[in-house]
Amino acid sequence: MLILILLLFTLIYLIISYLSIFQLHTMLTQALRFIMGLMLIVFLGSIVIGFATQIWWILAVLVCLVINIEITAFKYRIKDKKAVKLLNYMTIFILVIYVILLFITF
Repeated sequence: MLILILLLFTLIYLIISYLSIFQLHTMLTQALRFIMGLMLIVFLGSIVIGFATQIWWILAVLVCLVINIEITAFKYRIKDKKAVKLLNYMTIFILVIYVILLFITF
């Protein structure tokens, strides 16, 4: 059940991030992307705090995912198409690692 909640919360964050970076360029969606990223990190951090140190890797990978999405937003704003393409591939790779870690640890 916890895996499903974390996956859905991450999926919602990725959808909001996609919309705020590539579709809707408003301050509201950018603020929502930032708030959702912080909420996701705090939510997972509050879950992980009582577990063993092996589960902290999930939080580290999630922080990498959020930072990667914020860098993608910056690169898209300055119109660096090569970097955006590379960062999108990295986002997919980090997401795959995150999902694998979720299924391994929980």
